[in-house]
Amino acid sequence: MGRPRKKPDDKPTTERLLRAAEEEFALMGFASARLGDISARVGISRPSLLYHFKSKQELYEAVIRQCFLELGQFLANRMSSEDGFEPRFEALVAGFVSFVEEHEFFAKLVVRELLDGRGPGRMILLHSAVPVLDEIESFFRAEAGENLPSDLPMRSAILFVASDTLLRRASGELGRQLWGETGHAYALARRLFLAQPGRSR
Repeated sequence: MGRPRKKPDDKPTTERLLRAAEEEFALMGFASARLGDISARVGISRPSLLYHFKSKQELYEAVIRQCFLELGQFLANRMSSEDGFEPRFEALVAGFVSFVEEHEFFAKLVVRELLDGRGPGRMILLHSAVPVLDEIESFFRAEAGENLPSDLPMRSAILFVASDTLLRRASGELGRQLWGETGHAYALARRLFLAQPGRSR
């Protein structure tokens, strides 16, 4: 008897494993996450999981790379339109916020890794996040022109807006109580990245 036919909307096993692993690693951390629990989420056996990913570290690396690949592509589309700088700036900030909101476990995964300090995650996160940061910084330096305050510490400003958004999302209900129902990433970003009258340029 052959395998049951896949439904047209069935996602490939590898994709389902990455999504399940993203959730498990976000909730449990690398050290406490168990391959058996991840495979159970997908409805396959642990040996079947190991057919796709040879170890927990390999799976974890794939999860982090996939998250930042998706984020990088998502933001690149907003930076590469033919609009002027300010519409692209607005689309970039709004795009990052919507990505974090729509990817339920991304913020928890990143914040947990920044705080945890165990396992291989810090170097993996570094290698995945820095290229995205580089692209955003290059966009501002190349496109902002006189909009950009001359005294702005660029990298810190980018990370300030990003970390505010990530921490709010990772905090769940507590985040809503602390920040309010909606975040203010765009207002913060405008204050930081767009020169105000009387400010040095």
